[in-house]
Amino acid sequence: MEKDIGFWSAYLMCLCVFLVGTLTLVLGRKVYVVRPPQGSIITDAFRVVWMMMKNRNMDAAKPSYQAGMGREVTQKWDDHFVEEVKRALVGCKVFCFYPIYWVTYGQFSGNFVSQAGQMRGHGIPNDLMQNFDPIAIIVFLPIMDRFVFPALRKAKIPYPPINRIATGFWVASLAMAYAAIVQYYIYQAGPCYDQPLCDADINSNGGVAQGNVSHRTSSANAMSKF
Repeated sequence: MEKDIGFWSAYLMCLCVFLVGTLTLVLGRKVYVVRPPQGSIITDAFRVVWMMMKNRNMDAAKPSYQAGMGREVTQKWDDHFVEEVKRALVGCKVFCFYPIYWVTYGQFSGNFVSQAGQMRGHGIPNDLMQNFDPIAIIVFLPIMDRFVFPALRKAKIPYPPINRIATGFWVASLAMAYAAIVQYYIYQAGPCYDQPLCDADINSNGGVAQGNVSHRTSSANAMSKF
């Protein structure tokens, strides 16, 4: 729409979508399950962690532990809540690399748009490539949830969430390698070769000319997004 009609139509479509979401919230407010506020779980979790650090004991925040030490129990949580916090702390080890991942993710999203701009688009805008992320999620999520994962459970093949995350990292790594190979061929095809931009890359209108590598030969964007 932005390419063939104009920016006004693209922004109007976004406005309409947000209005639909707003109307859904307003009109459906009577059917929502509204629960009264019961305090912040985050605050209680930080208090539990502080008691663990202060006493150098993972069970120090449990009411049963405090009672066993002869102390007055003033905590409003139970032992099960402390066990959940302990499990969350163990699970947080998996997310240590997530900041690095998201920094890289935000960077290569722009790089892929730039890479597509160096290729023959056959009428497809290069900034459309970043939309493959939600498209892949919409298409593959029901397939994985309704067919792939149930088939694995039926075959008694364990595939827990941690393994799924690891698989996603491997697929993303392979996609990055594939994108690097595509970029290599873009440089080989010219007109700038080993440079991202050059005078030969400027067309008669003053814009950046498209290279000799086709979008049809590269699915690096869709692979990496998925």
